[in-house]
Amino acid sequence: MNIGLTGKRVKYAKQRDRFSCSPIAIINMMKWLGVPCSVDEYLPMFKEACKTKIKIGSNRKAWTSTAKRVASCFNLDTIWSVDCTTDSLIEKSKEGYVFLITYEYIDHGVRRAHSIFVPYVDNKQVVAINESKKFNTYHAYPHKRFDNSVMEVVIAVRPK
Repeated sequence: MNIGLTGKRVKYAKQRDRFSCSPIAIINMMKWLGVPCSVDEYLPMFKEACKTKIKIGSNRKAWTSTAKRVASCFNLDTIWSVDCTTDSLIEKSKEGYVFLITYEYIDHGVRRAHSIFVPYVDNKQVVAINESKKFNTYHAYPHKRFDNSVMEVVIAVRPK
């Protein structure tokens, strides 16, 4: 499932530190769309736009705003309010949408959040890009992995 919108294999960007998941999710969405983008060029810009801070991460409101600006730059069909159930994600995925998602989890008693790019959801799996403590890039998870977390779809986009 490393195939992007252009039908070509996508070399997704890896997260370089623990606090840049939101900017990396946007970069991976751009890569899926076929936009040639260098992490070295775009990461500092998106970190600033998302108000990403060390040990804190990105500001949720700034991340949403940045995702919205990127979507409008590429004239994408955009949905801001998507019910974040597996069934809703499957339905929207069948309609050609991809997702930027934030989910919350508990890590050693501390509530944390993580942002991912999800290019595909079907009846068996959620494909999550940038999903690992070791900064790996690509994972396919069964639905139950996400059914037990608090998820929010920040944006769902597809080409017009």
